[in-house]
Amino acid sequence: MYNGSWIRIEDSSRFLSQFEPQLIHPDDPRWISFWREMKRRCIEGAWFEDFGKWRYGRGNLGFYHHYCRIPDLNIEHKIHGEMVRPLIRDLEWHRSYYLAEAMGFSGFSDDDKYTSEKAIFNIDRNKISISDPKHLRLFQSNGKFKEYIEPRDNLFRLHDEPVGRPTYNNPAKNYLELGARGGGKSMYSILGEVKYAVCFNGLKYYDDKVRLNPPSIKINVGSGIKSKSSDTLHHMQISMDNLALDPGVGTWGEPEDIKRGGIYEPCPFWKNMAGDFNTDARNGWHELIERKEGNSWIKQIGPAVYHKSYSSNKKTGAEAGAGGRRTLILYEEIGLFEDLLAAWASDEAVVSIDGYQFAPRIGIGTSGNLDTIAAARKIMTHPEEYNCLVFPGEQEDEKQCMFLSAIIVDKNFKDKNGNTDIAAATKFYEDKLEEKLKTNDATIINGYKMNHPTKVEHMWVSKTGDLLPVKEAELREKQLLRNNLFESIGTSIELFWSNEKPEGVDYRVNPALEPFYDTNYDDRKSLDGAVVLYEQPFRINGMIPLDAHIFTHDPYVSDAWDEGGSLGVTHVWINPKYIPYGAKGNCLAATYIGKHIKGVDGYNEVLEKLCAFYGNPFRSLWYESNRGDRLRSYFLKKNKANLLCLQPQFEQGQHIYLRNTNKTGFVVGSEVSKISLIDRLNEWLLEETQLAGEEEPIQNIFRIPCIFTIRQIKAYSLKGNFDAVSSMLGWPLALGEIQHNIMENMNPQRNPLGIMTKYLKQRLGA
Repeated sequence: MYNGSWIRIEDSSRFLSQFEPQLIHPDDPRWISFWREMKRRCIEGAWFEDFGKWRYGRGNLGFYHHYCRIPDLNIEHKIHGEMVRPLIRDLEWHRSYYLAEAMGFSGFSDDDKYTSEKAIFNIDRNKISISDPKHLRLFQSNGKFKEYIEPRDNLFRLHDEPVGRPTYNNPAKNYLELGARGGGKSMYSILGEVKYAVCFNGLKYYDDKVRLNPPSIKINVGSGIKSKSSDTLHHMQISMDNLALDPGVGTWGEPEDIKRGGIYEPCPFWKNMAGDFNTDARNGWHELIERKEGNSWIKQIGPAVYHKSYSSNKKTGAEAGAGGRRTLILYEEIGLFEDLLAAWASDEAVVSIDGYQFAPRIGIGTSGNLDTIAAARKIMTHPEEYNCLVFPGEQEDEKQCMFLSAIIVDKNFKDKNGNTDIAAATKFYEDKLEEKLKTNDATIINGYKMNHPTKVEHMWVSKTGDLLPVKEAELREKQLLRNNLFESIGTSIELFWSNEKPEGVDYRVNPALEPFYDTNYDDRKSLDGAVVLYEQPFRINGMIPLDAHIFTHDPYVSDAWDEGGSLGVTHVWINPKYIPYGAKGNCLAATYIGKHIKGVDGYNEVLEKLCAFYGNPFRSLWYESNRGDRLRSYFLKKNKANLLCLQPQFEQGQHIYLRNTNKTGFVVGSEVSKISLIDRLNEWLLEETQLAGEEEPIQNIFRIPCIFTIRQIKAYSLKGNFDAVSSMLGWPLALGEIQHNIMENMNPQRNPLGIMTKYLKQRLGA
């Protein structure tokens, strides 16, 4: 939302009445003057009195209300009724202002006191003067520099008097809006921004020069699923046709009147469009201009809209919008747009020149499937990285893109001027959610959150319930992001063999290494990653107990270093058995995440050193056996097969006696089996552990220092690469197996010495 109070309009008719069409005969001298003035207002906007002062409104709102038509949805019968004028609510005011900011709004032409032009921070004030025409707009009439005010504040604020038309001298930004359904995102975007730009050639001011020689603009509209953007574009086509037929928008007569010798004149905002919205149409949907030169008619192409399909089913789907330059791009239903990040990167060049962005991109969407909304979520929660308008989040230090809450959408809490009763709407949705929570049914609760989100986190839930604790992961991520704790909490190290150390391995700190903190690999120099040290090996009397540390590992298969996708992930855990001895049980001691430049064996060599560093724990390297052939082969060759865990005797099957087995690793078979492992991991993450010196126990998830792991927990679904989660699946198995072995070894009828006792005696020479 706006980082001030949500807007209220005293009387919207004071603004909208300035754009109301009049039905004037085309031969009437007033016809030309009226429509030229109306076009100027639509392009430059208008001022109106509001709460005793003056407010500026963009002309696109007047155009959207009076010159666009949308289908009226009959809620009772769920059918489309007649075409009606869209309402201008507080929500549309916000969107209009935000898009002005995204287009580079820099102040008002006649404002002698304030500027919102960011160039004022990049000039040497001692070297320029009011006589410099290039910077004249930054000076007051008295020769002093203007005061800077943020573009958003300048647009929303009430002024003492009208101060002219808006100026656009700032670089453009992007605008992303995710949120509740029913807020009119699609209709506003396609009619209030795209159709508006087509009808007025993308102009931001209006005079005789541009009137006689308007620019020709090009716009892209697309989505990850072709039908989503097709439906939206269809509404624009209908709305444009309406300008040629509807007397309510100023059209005089009917086309058939010409044949009868009468007069027909469409609304002057109408464009004679040709072409279509096929995604391979060379000229797109374009204005066809015919003008006479001598005895010949010349055909020209005016503004054009191109339909782009960014389908992930096509090899080049993400590059569908590449090529040429565009004055606006609209992405539809980004919550279902799997390749959004790749398309976003590809299209950057379409709206930029030499790193300067000259045109905005709009992305709109609602809650989507967790498998597809991940990309939109990435942009939503990292607005600055994607040059999007920034809005405050739930927490004081959080930033996000525009979130559209169900509280703002619900028309039942709006007055005749479109203002929302925030308090009443908030209470209503809080009470509704409380009712759903009483059911204790994740499907009901999460379904309600997705369809009526009042917090950003509601956008990311699963319809069938989260498989892992998403809410807790989000909170932990916030903790780790605060003051960049995730970077300082661990140390990037290089391991090397050393005869000077009891374990035969030592390390050096290397700040130049690049650990994995995020799942976006595009900006990385390499995929090598790093070993990150969180806790030194736990020792008793200077020695590392053989079962003090448990390794869980998710292997990768391909040796191709420069390929993305799967990474190797290793977690080193501290055995909770040693909490009474002062160990940080249930905590991470280290991680190794990456894809070694020397391939799988290069990764396994680092893993071998890491095992040695933590005392070569016996049978404590847990990995998925059906993907671990290379791992198993490597440790066999090194005569270190005793580091590999044995196939679980208790945790993956019911056994009434201990069986001898030489098989290593654990099996992840069917999806049902995988969900069972995920359920156990979920339980452990939410379990509490109390360490020495702590006043109260803490849930295990809040002890995880690795933000990469936390982010994969937060985004987890059964599809896709979630290597950190796959690594962790072995941890609850290992804990359960250790517990069963302890119980087994305590039973004199089963195994009086126990496997671990035997190995300890062998190792100590007993």
